[in-house]
Amino acid sequence: MPSSEEILEKGKSWILSDPDPRTRALAESALSDPVELARLFHNPLKFGTAGLRGPRGAGPGCMNFLVVLRASWAIAQLLKKLNLCHRPLLIGFDARHQAQQFAQAAARLLREQGIKVLLAPSPTPTPLIAFGARTLKASCALVFTASHNPKDDSGMKVYDSDGVQIISPWDRQIEELSQLAPAYLGEDLLARLEAESQQDEVFERLAVDYIAYIRKLSLSFLNSDFSISSTRPESQKSSVAYTPLHGVGGKLTRRIFDELRTPQGNTVQLVSVKSQIEPDPDFPGTPFPNPEIEETLAELRTLMDERGLDAGFAQDPDADRFLLILGLKELTSLSETSCLFSLSGDDLGLLLGHFSLQRQPAKGLLVSSIVSSPAIEAVARLHGGRAERTLTGFKWIARAALSSADFSFGYEEALGYLFSEPKSPEQPKQLALADKDGIAAAAVIGMLLAEKGSQGLLQELFQLQQQVGVWQSVQASIPLDPGFKASELLRRFPHEAQLRREKLSGFVNYSRGAETRSPFLGQQELLSFEVESDKPNQQVTALLRPSGTEPKLKVYVHLRSVQKQKNMQQWLEARQALLLDGQELALQLASSIQSMTT
Repeated sequence: MPSSEEILEKGKSWILSDPDPRTRALAESALSDPVELARLFHNPLKFGTAGLRGPRGAGPGCMNFLVVLRASWAIAQLLKKLNLCHRPLLIGFDARHQAQQFAQAAARLLREQGIKVLLAPSPTPTPLIAFGARTLKASCALVFTASHNPKDDSGMKVYDSDGVQIISPWDRQIEELSQLAPAYLGEDLLARLEAESQQDEVFERLAVDYIAYIRKLSLSFLNSDFSISSTRPESQKSSVAYTPLHGVGGKLTRRIFDELRTPQGNTVQLVSVKSQIEPDPDFPGTPFPNPEIEETLAELRTLMDERGLDAGFAQDPDADRFLLILGLKELTSLSETSCLFSLSGDDLGLLLGHFSLQRQPAKGLLVSSIVSSPAIEAVARLHGGRAERTLTGFKWIARAALSSADFSFGYEEALGYLFSEPKSPEQPKQLALADKDGIAAAAVIGMLLAEKGSQGLLQELFQLQQQVGVWQSVQASIPLDPGFKASELLRRFPHEAQLRREKLSGFVNYSRGAETRSPFLGQQELLSFEVESDKPNQQVTALLRPSGTEPKLKVYVHLRSVQKQKNMQQWLEARQALLLDGQELALQLASSIQSMTT
């Protein structure tokens, strides 16, 4: 650990290089406060699950212009080293404070380094940039977004020359090269940002191509051999409540839905949450703009109740995540069950995996992260396909998908979904983008709702779980103090523990032994263990990992009941019982782990 004198020298050096007077003043004020100085300069931002991400502020431990400029300079040097400068580099940004200015600064510096840059003219959904990275064969793509993080955060996602979020050696080399960046990266660079050129026509053509891809993809799911026959009348218009949570997905999503219809003429009309439809960097009413957080969905649920709608869509602020709520109009006798049923990321991931394998002649590959439901393997077996598990993050899921000629669908429990384009005799399967896509997920589900209705989708999930078991997944989060090392906790975590008379077994520490596993399940700070349940017909798996985007530990609990239910009412009761058991166990695990962090 560096001494206080070394940290002080880092702070002084940073101040001399920082081109932004606001963050420079923050750094100067920290020089007399050892605690604040250590917070800003001791732990620089590193590439995590999805790029660089952190609070806006001074020093290398926050997102600011100097961090952006040094990373951009490093990316330019790497592209030169890899002889990729002849290919364009795409840059997009969300609507958060300073996101556009960070994007403009990166574009200016990269162009001065001889890189051909295509800069989005306005806030842009992340999936559109990921789509462009592959279709335009970009050398690299950058998106300045903090996704679903709190409003004071900013971030920078980096895609490599395959259009996949970077892993080693790209991330390691960029971090190393950033330390070699010139002390001051250009006179008056920030003053020249307004003149930074943009490519409106390039991104409009890209949007047109993306809309065509989404239409083809979503309609391909209507050819599946569903076990539920359609009883909906032809040429019917369905209405769905929708919120982009003050993010940047609203305009493009609504544009796509204006053009979507089934072969019978059925359409879906999006009824927007008016207070959340326009981008707003302050996220009023949603301090945590994450659709995984139930409180964030309050206005969406209110709209569904007021309008009598039986389906609701939510995307996160950069539109790469998607959440579905379905109404339980015919099943309201459960006092413990809301009339509005939120599908978890695992629920929807397993259902979409099921549909994806049904729509292709050759039984294909399903991919999911290791912290997602183990039920993915049973779903794959059900269709004669196979499943691949990966480390957390779509940078791993996408690589597993690209490595397989028979990839069908991939997902992670955190509401992320990756689709393959349908195969045809004329055109082999292609992967149009190699990242999660909340807009594509909305379109696919929209077309299924237009044809089958919300009760049809619920019935399909019920019947699927009769075949693979009833699964429930529960999470708990443990906030970490600044400077706490998750790796130290993972080393100390016991191989066996007594929790409500249950023992931990089947213990796997993913921070070691990578050479014995799949290349997509290599080294990561992650623990997995089985819980020997004393309840009949119940199996439990638990996992523990530090968040890749926020200072917290995450506990995942997956429970399975193998007992079959006679009807959907009993199925909902079984899910509710598993949910309560999972919540109890997750909280007990979190409490036990919390005591080890203090």
